[in-house]
Parts: sequence; structure tokens; C-alpha cells
Amino acid sequence: MPTFTTSKLLVGIGLILLFLDFSITIVLTSLHDIDPPFTFLIISSVLSITGLILVLIGMSGLAKYYKEVKIYKKTRTGVFFGIISFSSLLLVPIQNILLPKIPIKTIILVELIILTIYIFFILLMAWSFRKVFCTLADRTNRRLMHIPGKLLLIGTILVSIFYIDSIIRSTLQSVFNLWIHSWEHSWPFYLWLTCCRICVILGLILTCTALLMLTIAVFTLKTNPNVHVYNRQSQPTARPQLSSSTTKLEAKFCPYCGVPVKPKTAFCTQCGKRHKPE
Repeated sequence: MPTFTTSKLLVGIGLILLFLDFSITIVLTSLHDIDPPFTFLIISSVLSITGLILVLIGMSGLAKYYKEVKIYKKTRTGVFFGIISFSSLLLVPIQNILLPKIPIKTIILVELIILTIYIFFILLMAWSFRKVFCTLADRTNRRLMHIPGKLLLIGTILVSIFYIDSIIRSTLQSVFNLWIHSWEHSWPFYLWLTCCRICVILGLILTCTALLMLTIAVFTLKTNPNVHVYNRQSQPTARPQLSSSTTKLEAKFCPYCGVPVKPKTAFCTQCGKRHKPE
């Protein structure tokens, strides 16, 4: 099991890899009309999956350090959803290489199914990671970690809006032949397409901001001495017992007049008679 420092390092590196992936996506989104090349899909999937695995290993160490099993369980769930989501992108170049002669409608239908899987599981991943960092924020008393968790979820939703729109338009146009070409040249269409582009770019920016904030928050985590003292304080401590001689000295009285006398004194201060000190 990795130590606390090693766990922080692994989680931070994993988040940096995810940050790089989404940052490159922003650039390609601005340059390639939201249609990145196949080479990027492979690099993106490898970066994301590697980052998720590092986050899982690091979070297991943090969960053990903070004695919070929910951190590891929720991270494991989020990583599982993320691996499914990012792995689905690898199927796009693979199906184009292995099946070059299939009809165009079939290719589009397969890509729509892949895109649906990607959107569904990446939303589940963002929801799970939001819970992970909210739990970590409560355990470490760092409330600011709630903010990037919410930003990550909002950014993922905004990105998904564009892809959902792409699924609907591609399905209507290529599968069911219900697309009206005159609609493409109307101002409402351009307005809607501009809004979708703004949503995807804004969503990617929010996602990158959230990942950057989480990276800084994880790297600045400090050891909490109360974590190790917790079990020791919860154990009942034995109450100190007074010896019989101490009890007798504290409760000593003069045998003649009954006035309390100080321990280890030979004469009574009241009657002056001598008594034997115990």
C-alpha cells in the first residue's frame, strides 16, 4: 500500500494526465470543427485510462490513511465508468480499419452507438468523482474541494449537450433520412450550432479548471496528526488508583480530639498530645 506522500503524488499525476487530455481536446475542438483525428482518439484514450488507474491507486492509499473506505469504493466505481467511456473511443478507428467496405449508414450507426456509450459512462464517472472529492473534502476539513467536484460535473454535462445534439442530427440525417437541407441554411440552425459549440468549449474549460484545482488541492494535502491519535483516544484509559497508605494519610485524625492532622506529624495541633504517625 502506498504511503501518504506517494498516494498524493499518484493522484496528482493522474489528474495532470486527465488535464492534458482535456486541454488538447480544447485545442482540437477549436481547429477541427469538433471532429478530432483518429490519432488523437488513441492518444486521448491512453492518457485518460492511465490517469484513471493512477488516481485509483493513489486514492486507495488516501482512503487507508484517512480510514474512509467510501473514498476508495467511489473512486473505483468512477474509474470503472471512465475506463468504459474512454475505451469506447478506441472502437472508432478500429472499426474503420477492420471494416472499410461496410455501408456508410452502418458506420454512422456504429459511431452513434459508441458516442452514446461514451456520453453515458463519462457522466456517471463525473458524478462518482464528485462524490469522491466531496467525501475527501469532508474528511480533510477542506470545504473548497467541493467546488471543483461540482465544476467537473457541470463541465461534463455541457460537453455532453453537444454530443447529444450530434447524435440526434446524425440519426435523423443518415439513418432515417428525415433531415431537411433547407434548415441548414437558416439562422436558427446557425444559432443552435453556435450555442452547442459554446457549450462544448465552455464545458471543456470548466473540466480543465476543475482538474487543475483538484491537482493543486491534492498536492497541498498535509498529514493530519489527529488521524493517528484517533484510535488511541477512543480507547478507555485506566483511572489512577490511590494506594491504601495514601488514603489513610489523607483521612488521618487525632485519636484524642478528632481534629484532622497533617500527614506525617507526631503531635496534634489542637490538643498537643502525641500520636503515632502512620
